[in-house]
Amino acid sequence: MVIFMANVYKSKKGIMPAGLLAIAVAVSIAGCLLSFVYLKINQVCPSAYLCGVIAFGFGAAMGGIAYILIRVMKIRSKTTALVGMLIGCLVFTIFKWALYVQWDNEKIFDTYKKAWHYCEFYYDFTMDGKITSEPMSEEQIEIMMGLMKETSAFDYIEKSYIGGASTYIKDLKEYNGKSTSINELKDTDSFEWFYGDYVNKGDEAKNILKAYEMDSDEYFEYLGKYPSVIYLITHPGEFWENIKTINSYGRWTISSSSSSSSTTTNSGNTHVKGIALWIVWFCEILVICIPALVIACKRAGKPFIEFENDWAELNESDAFMLRAPNVPAAAGTAFKANPDSIFMYEHLLGRPGNAPYMKLKLYHSKQYDENYACLSIYTFVPKNKNYSENMVAKYIAVDKDFVYRFYQHCGLGTPFAYTPAVATPTMQAANDPMNILNGSIEEVKAMSATSGAMDELVVPAMADEKSQDDVLNELNS
Repeated sequence: MVIFMANVYKSKKGIMPAGLLAIAVAVSIAGCLLSFVYLKINQVCPSAYLCGVIAFGFGAAMGGIAYILIRVMKIRSKTTALVGMLIGCLVFTIFKWALYVQWDNEKIFDTYKKAWHYCEFYYDFTMDGKITSEPMSEEQIEIMMGLMKETSAFDYIEKSYIGGASTYIKDLKEYNGKSTSINELKDTDSFEWFYGDYVNKGDEAKNILKAYEMDSDEYFEYLGKYPSVIYLITHPGEFWENIKTINSYGRWTISSSSSSSSTTTNSGNTHVKGIALWIVWFCEILVICIPALVIACKRAGKPFIEFENDWAELNESDAFMLRAPNVPAAAGTAFKANPDSIFMYEHLLGRPGNAPYMKLKLYHSKQYDENYACLSIYTFVPKNKNYSENMVAKYIAVDKDFVYRFYQHCGLGTPFAYTPAVATPTMQAANDPMNILNGSIEEVKAMSATSGAMDELVVPAMADEKSQDDVLNELNS
């Protein structure tokens, strides 16, 4: 027996540049705008679980925007949808992170209002190392800077830090998760180690004096290093360093009521940080992006009728319900192999209580000349008091005759005019001897010529047939 394997719908379109660009731009812009709302909600959200739901909603919203574009622009290429969404998700994720880093820095600026305090210049550039003391003169600062640049960070810390450099390294790791080594301290001068990020090369002394006069945000604007979104994106090295700094200290604890808990606690740092925080961030990206990608790709993968230049219409009537088999997966396998297998299942007039049932969904052209069927098993879930759907066969190509017969099977009138083909009588097998004997000589010859099973057709001799000798005797008499 030959098993027919049904065709499955597959779009004939490759990459669609206009559609790809439209999805990428729309998702990028919408994602960047929604990032403001998303981050603000996360700052005050009291529950980590609720934050997860909000992240999922963020991604679903992006997928919804792509869904509308795909439908309106007739983007029937899953590859186009996937690439466009990946670009869009990448753009708004980078923007969202830059916005988060900017706001994080602004919170620290508000805590350390004066740049003098934020940069801790008072330790080395006042006479007594107190925050309330006035700075040294520019000449004195230059001298102090020279001494610090000639002294390695290791030597400086070894002499000034209680417990020396080894204790400093241990405390630094425990406090904010930042790892360093003795060799790194030895290879870096003390001024660069402590203040290199807070001054511009060549203007160090002037910068330090300005820091005494300015607020933190004003000072970094003066340096041209204010961590705005644009600055961070255009300075990826500094952007990445900011992210690593946030990760090394953390910004919230498991028990905290907000993702924006204090960044200034100096003792007992129980913040989620390091590898654990990297995992949290990675999961957040997945929770946002996966729903967006799935929604967009599913929409782009729906059947499209090319000769009508339109999406296939969907009929998912409850009149298409059938009794479910004992082995649901077997029904899907059989339907994929031969759609006619569906006719062995009894049609249902209504849902069979809490028992499982099958249902056919039909995607079709306007006149049903092109059709694709999906077969699903519905199982009742007592906990939700609803049915869950398991699609066991998807977008299987079926012809108009199948649709006609399925409507008949369900006791429905067909929504189109159609005359089914008249079945022709099946001939008896060519190797049936009775059929050969009863047929004409022409039929026998034709069957002999077309039969692959017989090399030569032999007609058995009749019982009353004259022999060759009898025929010769009659001729000679």
